[in-house]
Parts: sequence; C-alpha cells; structure tokens
Amino acid sequence: MEYLRIAVCDDDALELQRTRDCIEACFPTKKDAGSAVVSTFGSGNELLEDIRAGGRYELLILDVVMPSLNGIDLAAKIRELNDNCRIIFLTSSADFAVDSYKVKAYYYLLKSEMKNELPNLLKKVSDEIAGEITSSILIKEKFRWTRIPLNRIKYVESMNHTVYFHLLHNETISSYTAINTYYDALEADPRFIKCHKSFVVNMSYVTSITGKEFILEGGVVVPISRNLLGQVKSTYFDYFFKR
Repeated sequence: MEYLRIAVCDDDALELQRTRDCIEACFPTKKDAGSAVVSTFGSGNELLEDIRAGGRYELLILDVVMPSLNGIDLAAKIRELNDNCRIIFLTSSADFAVDSYKVKAYYYLLKSEMKNELPNLLKKVSDEIAGEITSSILIKEKFRWTRIPLNRIKYVESMNHTVYFHLLHNETISSYTAINTYYDALEADPRFIKCHKSFVVNMSYVTSITGKEFILEGGVVVPISRNLLGQVKSTYFDYFFKR
C-alpha cells in the first residue's frame, strides 16, 4: 500500500502534537509502503481551505469542540467535497457522539482513550485501504498521482488531450494524458466498457440504453459509437442480467 495520508485538526497545539506523536509511533519512519504522512491543522477553516485547494487524505482525525467551525460542521462541509475519506472524531466529550454519525463518522474516540485505542484503529484503517487498492486505479494529475476506487467512477471522458474521470457527487479529476493509458486498468473490471473512442462507462451506473447512447444516473448522456453498438449492447445486456 502507498503511504497513508492523515490530516489532524485540533485548535489546542499541545493536543495536536500529542495526537501526531501517537500516530507517528504506529508507523515506520520512512515515507514508504505501509507508512503514514501526517499533516496538522490548528483550525477547521484551515483544513477546509487545504482540501478545497486539492489536499487529499484517506483519514481525518478531528477535534469536535473548536471555535469558528466545530468538528461536526467541518465534517459536513468536507463530505460535500469528499465522501470517501474516513473521519475519526477525537475529543474530550462524549456529548456529540450521536451527531458524529450524521456525517458518517468512522469512529468517535475520547482523548482519554487515545493511547489505548488509536493504534488499533489506525491498523484497521490501513488494512481496509490496502484491500481497496486492489480495486482502484492510479490517476496521474498535473502535480501528483491520486488513487481512486473504481466503484466511484461513473464514466471517463477524453477531450482536448485531457482525460476526465467523472466520479460520484459531481466530482471530476483531470489527467493530462491519453485515455488509452487507462484502458487496461479499467477494462480489467467487468463493470467498465469502452463505448466510444472518447468514453469508457461504468455499467453499474447505467439506467438505460438507446440506439446510440447510454443514459446514466443523474441523466448524463454518453454516446455509443456506431461501430461499437452491437458489441456494446451485447456486453451491457450480458452484464445487466448476470449482476
């Protein structure tokens, strides 16, 4: 597995450092497979700004009681941008435990239990993500590589020398390379089909098929090449009746 990207947010500088030390003690020191890179933020707004600017994390560890933007509201805003990351609330009060699950919290942990419980939680998250990598694709963005689970991709589009990965929740990732770079990785998964020289579709998101196009969830229309129509229909109906 690639290194785990973790963001920790707490307005208390001492608690922030204590949490970071606890996390780093659980991983190898080298930035290598099986290790972790920890980024710290002193306010919810600071972390939110980083994510809006393109920061990506597999795990967020958030304090709940913070000024200006508390952890629950912060998580709700982050969920609008990234529905895939895991969120652990780490706080001194159990009062917000019920609210935490409204934003699909992975776990709600009291700071008094951090030393005993956080190492096991981190191992569990690492193991889960390692399993997910086997059903994901590595995408080359402009300044970095990003791994995306295949089940989050609705369709892939090539236009003007750029490949656009259209994901759930209207998220799009751009890759400045040729679409055929990704054909093998996508078509190795039976859900994906090349229906046009510029499009690959995840058939699990198809709601209907016409004589010349797929209709996806949300009303998105993806063209089917005339030359591929017979093969595409056969593959789609075979997939549809077997799933």
